[in-house]
Amino acid sequence: MSSFLPFSHQSEADVGEFDVSDLLQEVGEALERESLRRRVPIEIDAPPYTMVRGDRQTLRLLLTRLISNALSASPPGGEIVVTAYSDEQGVEVEVADDRSESVELLIDSGLVAVAGTGDVRAMPWSEVQRVAAACGGRISIAPCPEGGVAMSVQFPRLSDADTSSRRAA
Repeated sequence: MSSFLPFSHQSEADVGEFDVSDLLQEVGEALERESLRRRVPIEIDAPPYTMVRGDRQTLRLLLTRLISNALSASPPGGEIVVTAYSDEQGVEVEVADDRSESVELLIDSGLVAVAGTGDVRAMPWSEVQRVAAACGGRISIAPCPEGGVAMSVQFPRLSDADTSSRRAA
């Protein structure tokens, strides 16, 4: 078992509902300096009240790793587009980039964080899947039709009572 994240120390208190759009803005701000240095802008398109349930810190680490990996693989002048949307199935967060490497190479090499993120160890794809599952979701990867790679994390739908109580707050 990998020691990337301390899941054995998680408790039910770590799990809750939160707005993934807020989390994506935090991650984008944390990676802004590296984005500017690499000349690869990060565009985030996530409407407010895109609610998910899970361990917020764990999901933050996963999203940081996905976006920082896209930064490290995208050529200068490329672009990273992060979208989040919800429908009757749940919430999906997609990180799409302009990398030239194949999906197979990404799966074989795993996710490598860029400098300044605090963790430069490779994260094998099997570990990425385990982290997504620990957050209550699942992850997929596919080539983009225009080139590049899209990594998507899907989360099950929250009940209407959960999302309406958040909107009222």
